[in-house]
Amino acid sequence: MKQVSYIRQEIATRLLSGDWTSGESLARGLGISRAAVAKHVAVLRSEGWGIKSATRRGYHLEREPDRIDIGVIRRGLTTRLVGKGDWVWLDKTASTNQVGVDRAQAGSPAGTVILAERQTRGRGSKGRPWQTLPGSVSLSVVLSSPLPAREIPWLTAAGTLAVRDMALALAKLPVVVRQPNDVYAGGRKLAGVLAECGVSAGEMDWAVVGIGVNVNVELEALPASLAENATSLLAECGHPFRRDQVCIHLLNRLDHYLSQLPGDPKRVLRAAWKVALPPEV
Repeated sequence: MKQVSYIRQEIATRLLSGDWTSGESLARGLGISRAAVAKHVAVLRSEGWGIKSATRRGYHLEREPDRIDIGVIRRGLTTRLVGKGDWVWLDKTASTNQVGVDRAQAGSPAGTVILAERQTRGRGSKGRPWQTLPGSVSLSVVLSSPLPAREIPWLTAAGTLAVRDMALALAKLPVVVRQPNDVYAGGRKLAGVLAECGVSAGEMDWAVVGIGVNVNVELEALPASLAENATSLLAECGHPFRRDQVCIHLLNRLDHYLSQLPGDPKRVLRAAWKVALPPEV
């Protein structure tokens, strides 16, 4: 029996020609059933391969997996704090924020960045799950600057504003922030931000700001539970984006807004936050 990974590699290789390839010809060439081909294609899609299918035409490869390149990200940063600590790349993790919390409590330097290709138990506000889909960006940043506890909500604001600025800069896409931590485009959720902190004596000891953005997520790849309420940059703009460029913009703008904290009266953050809110708020 052929190795499963070998079969998927062969399917991907045969689709790299760019032509439509029938499921029947793939099945015949690999010695498996058409149903098995469909299952392998589904797995390839979950790994970031942009494979279209059509009745009587078969399969067509539109996009190879977009891998995040940390070297490209680091070279693109113009930050004062973010990215100045450790860099952690994880192919798969339960939650980048949990990794960040663990590292913050263990004394990792401020500015540490955690990036993951996949999250299995991403978290949103109030303990709600955040589903990380193929083609997403999931990152967390460790902070340790003293900050009064009453100012901690501005960490979430900094994250949502970073998403807003990234969407405008890369996609010319107007978005709105829905309190406390969600970013919407076209009436659907594009991104979420989660800030977690350790506090003692009324001041922040450490914090982790996590950002999740649906970047190259195809609408047909959304699970039924998200199909009506979620969107992505790809879905809104009609073309894919380089995820390392998304990360560069997110981290640079996050650093910009974090540089306003601590400070008084946080004019930049307040003004930017007001503009980002939907008109009815």
